[in-house]
Amino acid sequence: LDDLEATAVKEGMITMLQDGVNKISSGLTTIDEVIRVVRES
Repeated sequence: LDDLEATAVKEGMITMLQDGVNKISSGLTTIDEVIRVVRES
């Protein structure tokens, strides 16, 4: 993580990957979709 992202995570920001994993667990999306979106960013 770069310094800005590390600080943001420390302050409570949820990364796209973390949010994606949460949505997979809730049944709102698939692993393939999360991988696709995270790779594009």
